[in-house]
Amino acid sequence: TVKISQALSYYVQKGQPFNIQEVMIKDRYFRLFMSPVRDAVEKIFIGAVIIMEDITEQKFIDRMRTEIVSITSHQLRTPITEALWSLEAVMKYNDLAEIKTSVKIAHGSLQSVKKLCEEIIYVSEIDQKMIVPKIETIKLVDFIETIIKEPELKADDRGVKMIILSTSAT
Repeated sequence: TVKISQALSYYVQKGQPFNIQEVMIKDRYFRLFMSPVRDAVEKIFIGAVIIMEDITEQKFIDRMRTEIVSITSHQLRTPITEALWSLEAVMKYNDLAEIKTSVKIAHGSLQSVKKLCEEIIYVSEIDQKMIVPKIETIKLVDFIETIIKEPELKADDRGVKMIILSTSAT
């Protein structure tokens, strides 16, 4: 594995954009993107823009979906198999009491499948309404100043000063 700082250094020196789809820092997952910033006149490297997106929640949701699919398939398989066995038995029986017993088992199994399907639909409806984007206009500098407070404290502890400069009045 390559350390993030080594990778960033390499791409900064090359002057190329850099993208890491997934990196784990402590117990959180992030997506990183770095792009060099060049002086408009002299075209020399003057810095970099680094974007870190916390994808921990998305990773958790993806893992939960995978687990739900796995659990659901197993929960569906059992009652479906039971119903099929009961119906196969019905085709072989001549005794009305045995046929009724097998049909009751098949009916109960299919009721379980129906209930599970209804629960899956309910969970899907909740999931679709879970994330509702709230779109609003913000000042980027204000937003950056808000999110940079914690890293700024850590930087101060290490003797590093973080400065945010705005090139416009807005």
